Amino acid sequence: MESLPYAISSLAGTGYIAPDQAQARTVTNYDGLGRPLGSATYQDASTIVLSSSVAYTVAQGLPSFTQNTTLPFERTTTLDAYHHQAVSYTDAIGQQRYTQVFTGNGAPYTVLRTIRYDRDVVGNVSATLTYDATTTLQASQHATYDGVGRKIGMDDSDSGSGWVFSYDQNSNPVSQTDPRSKSVYINYDVLNRPLCQGTTSAAVNPCTASATSTFFYDSYDKNSNPGVTFPTTCTAPSGSYASDPIGAMTAETFSGVAGSGSRCKGYDERGNVDQSGLTVNGDGQTITQTMNMSYNDAGQPTSVVYPDGETVTAQYDSNGYSRSAFFGTPASTDPVNFLVGQVSYTNTGQVAGLAFGGSAAKSSVPTPVFSTTMGYDGIQRPVNSSATNAGGTFWNQNRTYDNVGNVLGVTTTLPTTTGGTQKDVQSFCYDSLNRLVWSGNTGAPSGGDHCGLAPAGTTLATYQQAYTYDALDRLTSGPSGTETYGFAPVHGALTLSTVPGQYASYDVMGNMTCRNVDTTTAHACDASQIGAQLTYDNEGRLETWTAPSGTTASDQYLYDNSGQRVFQHSSSTLAGTTTKTDTITFDGVTDVTTTNGVTSTTKYYNAGGQRVAMKKDGVLSYLLPDMLGSTSIALKTDGSVQAVQLFAPFGGTRYSDGSMTTPYNYTGQRLDTSSGLLYYNARYYDTTSGRFTSADSVETNGTGLDAYAYVQGNPETATDPTGHRIDWGGGEQTTIDWSKGTASTFETQSAVDPSITQWWGTSLYYPTYGPITSTYAGSTDVYHFGGKLYDPGSASAIDRIKKVTASALGIDKMQKGDIVGGILHGANNLLMVGMILGGGEEIVGGEVAMEGAGALTGTVWDSIKATQPVWEGTVIPRSFELTTEAGKFWANGNGTKHMAEFALKYALKRGLTPEETKLLTQFMLKSFHSAVEAAADQGIVYNDMIKIDNWELVFSAPREDGLLPVIKHAVYKH
Repeated sequence: MESLPYAISSLAGTGYIAPDQAQARTVTNYDGLGRPLGSATYQDASTIVLSSSVAYTVAQGLPSFTQNTTLPFERTTTLDAYHHQAVSYTDAIGQQRYTQVFTGNGAPYTVLRTIRYDRDVVGNVSATLTYDATTTLQASQHATYDGVGRKIGMDDSDSGSGWVFSYDQNSNPVSQTDPRSKSVYINYDVLNRPLCQGTTSAAVNPCTASATSTFFYDSYDKNSNPGVTFPTTCTAPSGSYASDPIGAMTAETFSGVAGSGSRCKGYDERGNVDQSGLTVNGDGQTITQTMNMSYNDAGQPTSVVYPDGETVTAQYDSNGYSRSAFFGTPASTDPVNFLVGQVSYTNTGQVAGLAFGGSAAKSSVPTPVFSTTMGYDGIQRPVNSSATNAGGTFWNQNRTYDNVGNVLGVTTTLPTTTGGTQKDVQSFCYDSLNRLVWSGNTGAPSGGDHCGLAPAGTTLATYQQAYTYDALDRLTSGPSGTETYGFAPVHGALTLSTVPGQYASYDVMGNMTCRNVDTTTAHACDASQIGAQLTYDNEGRLETWTAPSGTTASDQYLYDNSGQRVFQHSSSTLAGTTTKTDTITFDGVTDVTTTNGVTSTTKYYNAGGQRVAMKKDGVLSYLLPDMLGSTSIALKTDGSVQAVQLFAPFGGTRYSDGSMTTPYNYTGQRLDTSSGLLYYNARYYDTTSGRFTSADSVETNGTGLDAYAYVQGNPETATDPTGHRIDWGGGEQTTIDWSKGTASTFETQSAVDPSITQWWGTSLYYPTYGPITSTYAGSTDVYHFGGKLYDPGSASAIDRIKKVTASALGIDKMQKGDIVGGILHGANNLLMVGMILGGGEEIVGGEVAMEGAGALTGTVWDSIKATQPVWEGTVIPRSFELTTEAGKFWANGNGTKHMAEFALKYALKRGLTPEETKLLTQFMLKSFHSAVEAAADQGIVYNDMIKIDNWELVFSAPREDGLLPVIKHAVYKH
């Protein structure tokens, strides 16, 4: 049983408090083999709101699948609360071989598709094959591997055939060639940090001026990368900002068809970024933007200085909760203007309300311009958002959920620019795969197998929209009518019934190269190619867009090394007059736009995880999002309504009033007005078709999923913040993973912090593969166990972890004392050992005997004092004070980020559950503590690399002002 966070009475110092089993909780049952039999999530003592069940049988072959009718498998059948069924099949050695997805909510079920996983002789998934109900192959991915299990080749029905990957002796990816015969090469230093990236091997071996990207570390010069030029605009932080860059990247450069640029970072003694700069050279001009940050002793940001010198200061209470933010510094004369005058929280720590604007003394609470409130249900899912000013409530949105966590209905009260209000009541229907099949604010909901109540009371223009899907999850009818598809890419939409000419065409890598949304016959993307033209760079990023034949307009784009777009050059000609617009986007903080020589600057402000305000050329306005994060309302400085908009499922605008002040649009993503596409960071999205314009490198045919689909056809419940990741929006959700045939109940926060998932700025495709989804792994990992091959993606979690542990240790049996004495300080296989879940079980013959996992962790929590929240998905604090026998040290954000990054990569590669991942990171902290003590025992050489077992550590020297020595570099190598 695991509860959600809940509040208790103030009982400090009274010791253990028994769990309250009347609180919201998830209860999971297991059979005698440790396999889950299902779960139930309660919102109170007795009310179940989410549930699933699992059954295990031995089956001969697969029903309705003619290619395999006799082989025996363990059949795992998963049912959700509506009795939607998914089935997975594992072979005699525990390897997943098939999954089947069904339609219907009771017997007899109908097979929709079957996914087959073929393996080579050592267990690597060599092919993932997706069949329809007639056992006809519809999509596939094939891969080849080298002798140590690294993927070296791939063919995919969407992203193309002929992918080639190569690695150095440390398994760093050093080259990639895609189906277009375009290549990327990378060179590394001795610490496995990228030094440069280019489109030819000669450009990076060694690094030369021909490299498209370069990287610099440890100092503000080219000492770490002497063969190339350090950017002249990058200097160390000065004045009150510390400069302590050892072990960190200080600068990087990048280039493309639109121009070139660089980034610059500074760090304080604790590894916090205290300076961030962006320089862009494009269209004959150079613009540099720099901001500075300060932090308190807990590592929380206390001030941000914008590029124009404006300062926003944050204030916290004694418990570390953010309470307000004002314009100015602590030395500013009262009264000050507040961005947020007050933040309130629920008893479980969720934001309950924000009060915006007002002027008062810094230590007081101002009278706000308006306030927002957020409400949550019994399992902490967001159900209400409202906004109130002196005249009353002008915005209110309520959600209801079905029994598996899909949003079933949304009721919205919204203002008008003339002072009135409107009402919109929407209802939704879902099919057996939780795909949206009907939406509307009028009429009787229909389709699928469960719907919300019939909507009534809408005062806006009414709408209804039906959606259908095929066996590959492709939208066959969507926002623009009937959609059809070709063979390569198999998931790329070709035609829309509302567009007379062909809608799109693609290159051999699956990138859309022609787009046509003209509702006349003037344009098409057939052989004539007279639609809008799109081109891509060697990393598959959109680099140019050209308007359809007969019009004169174009865009060029520049990206930094993490793939973030930083520059857009637009040109258009109308009636003989050419307009050129350059936009530099600095981390969502500022937009600097120059149109025909006239410059305008927009600054953005964030609170409560949302973009809430902006200043365009000094004029403040407020932005209110809906519950999907879409920008819905813009308010003037005095709180009066400037603009309102609502979106249909999949992102089309269905209502607007006034002129919206920002390009940030559906789900908070940036709309490019020239191309009509939404920029989703990793990819671009087309609301016309409800599809992405290029294939995903995470959800691929290797996982049996649609690589172009938007949030698996569930746009009213989920969002995709990066173009690579589905975010289910908060609280809990029980879903069947249709690619694995399993169900899970989980907190629907993001599993990985975006700052962790950036892999040193490089952006190789490095695709995922097989039934285990991993952002980093090119393959399913297989370990030797007892003379056999063992795939960690199969079997139960407990069985998987125990076997991998023993396999990694190379033993048949190990006692608790052996582990504590021989492994924790040896550290080489600690991460495997730490994954043992079972306590008190004597497992012989390649497994591990233990008296509980707690034996390994010892008193690690007694030695750690967290000063910042944990990295998401882990138990590792972003910064903490570490107590050892040799004294106290400070672990800063730079080092802890690397710990979390390693652990999350490892967990993703092994297919670990969130609970297993957190246990893994707990053991990693214990290993880190042991390594620090060992370093102290042998004598610390400050500001030099110290290697202890598998750890690389760098310590700063003790300071005269009494601040603790900082562990500013902590990297685990395994």
